[in-house]
Amino acid sequence: MRIFLTLFLVFTQISAPLAAQDVMEGYERTGSIYERLDIATQPADRCAALCDGDMACQSWVWARPGLYGDNAQCALLSSPPTPRLAPGRVTGLSQVLRERIEAAYERPLTEREIEALRAVDDGPQR
Repeated sequence: MRIFLTLFLVFTQISAPLAAQDVMEGYERTGSIYERLDIATQPADRCAALCDGDMACQSWVWARPGLYGDNAQCALLSSPPTPRLAPGRVTGLSQVLRERIEAAYERPLTEREIEALRAVDDGPQR
């Protein structure tokens, strides 16, 4: 357990952030859809822009034409459910949510977190 925590800390401190998976092709998020729009444009960028312009939107799913009708479709979600495999779809997180995730990743550890990690690293007290 101690080795795992040490490796985890080293890895998270020296690796680059994962950038909150900006866009995931071939995936979708289900549930929490509050608006579904037919859009005439092909690229998923338009769906991402619609989400970024709506403060209630936390994630989005773009579906290629033919899956739900003649046009491409954009679903705006009020939460960021876990993505799942879905051919013909693209999903992403809102700009606001991506920025919050990246800010949380880059913040320094608090004294309380450092203390807890030291306690785990030192092993059980006898």
